[in-house]
Amino acid sequence: NSLGLYGALLAYLIVGGQFLFSLLGPIFGGFNLIYTLVFFSMGALLVYFGIKSIAQTEFFLFILFFVVLFFIFSRGFSLIEIENLFVFDKNYLFLPYGPVLFSLAGLALVPEVKEMLKDDPKQLKTLIPIAIFIPAFTYLFFIILILGLTGQNTSIEAVSGLKDSFGDGLVGLALFFGVLTTFTSFITLGLTLKKVFWYDLKIKKNIAWFLACFVPLALFFSGLKNFIAVISLTGGV
Repeated sequence: NSLGLYGALLAYLIVGGQFLFSLLGPIFGGFNLIYTLVFFSMGALLVYFGIKSIAQTEFFLFILFFVVLFFIFSRGFSLIEIENLFVFDKNYLFLPYGPVLFSLAGLALVPEVKEMLKDDPKQLKTLIPIAIFIPAFTYLFFIILILGLTGQNTSIEAVSGLKDSFGDGLVGLALFFGVLTTFTSFITLGLTLKKVFWYDLKIKKNIAWFLACFVPLALFFSGLKNFIAVISLTGGV
């Protein structure tokens, strides 16, 4: 479980830094690495102090996500090309395996949800299937929308490739949302991993924080910067 959390933290660090660079780089300049370090520093700081409003923040972003998604759909529906949905290359038949499992993996958050439902933990039996179905349905809709618009020009993180269809304005909004979602996910999983080390393995709090946050950063500097490779390995294993 800890290895899976490390993989997820590394993935969010990679793509979160890319989103931040794509959003602010044209304005302030600089290199991708600088924005990755800014993303990491802010996330690690919040993991260190802990925040109690993650659930409320995630819920707000959940609503914002659907607003942005609906806006993209309303603007781009007429531009969707059906033939883009049927692009197939047998050489990449198993490419989605790891990323799909990664995108649906929420096991690490079950203890957090159980803690929130301490008055009625039996609700977990109902919430877990719902928590799988809603993202799966949303991902499917998102895939059809983005692939229909960008086809073989779809970018690795899906968003920047929309420039040709919508221009920089809407893409900037999507990038901003991408930064927020990856950032809150980084914080959430960082806190979870810190608690694993702190509560379960009885490691001192500050050391637990250091292990939770700086190991993914070390992996990043070791050269593990391929987003697809990281989520494929993490999801697949």
